[in-house]
Amino acid sequence: MRWKSSFVEVQGLKVHYTIEGTGPAVIMVHGLGASMVTWASNIAPLASYYRVCALNLPGHGDSDKPPDLAYDSIAGAHFLDHFMKAMEMERATLIGSSAGGLIAAQCALRYPQRVEKLILVDSGGLGRTIAWFLRLISLPILGELLETPSIRNNTNLMKSIFYEPSAMDDRVFQELLRVRNLPGAKKAVIKAIRASINLWGLRKHLLILHALKKLTTPLLSVWGEEDRIIPVAHAHNATLTLPNARVHIIPRCGHWPQMEKAPEFNQLVLDFLRDSKP
Repeated sequence: MRWKSSFVEVQGLKVHYTIEGTGPAVIMVHGLGASMVTWASNIAPLASYYRVCALNLPGHGDSDKPPDLAYDSIAGAHFLDHFMKAMEMERATLIGSSAGGLIAAQCALRYPQRVEKLILVDSGGLGRTIAWFLRLISLPILGELLETPSIRNNTNLMKSIFYEPSAMDDRVFQELLRVRNLPGAKKAVIKAIRASINLWGLRKHLLILHALKKLTTPLLSVWGEEDRIIPVAHAHNATLTLPNARVHIIPRCGHWPQMEKAPEFNQLVLDFLRDSKP
């Protein structure tokens, strides 16, 4: 997890990112309550062939966390467009994990000229079913009580994310605990959850499965078969609804296949990026 740490101003916010390698641009987008440490096992392998950028979204990691910001996926899509302008990237492949997948997909739908290829990893937006603890956090008062970034809660979260929690590096655990305890982080995460989730699951207006049928951008969806956050049934939704998309399900794997099954995930991504077929 040794990488160069940099900041850039985007929409008046100080945004934390890292960038490695040369070649076509690849941008990695993490999910709710996470940070660019999500990609700790992927940046270096992909940077051997591409210019790989992982960022901390507003409200996350060491990026700014203004309380009045709209932390929803549509605002996130507009933010990515501005981030690419700030980084002088005309086009890039977007890789999004969980809620970051929904943000990346929204960006591809709104700015198709910006997105070379799209990779969705256990992504939001392909179905309504979401883990119950996230639905409960969306409730007033109860959410503030549940979203407490303690060691115990962080441990329970990792048990939900990984099929085999031992697959997580302790340095990743400590980094997530650090950033989740930064000033403003809790409020930002709760606001982001409530913008996209209610007691019934993902908010209906954020379902993008059928909209993706119109997308001409090459699409790969990767899913952990034992995902406890967003069920693998959503990957099957993609298989049925998006016949031109590639869908790969990884067995004995949870919500973060990019970390739990890193070698397999990295090879899938490299093969997809190298394939010049539409």
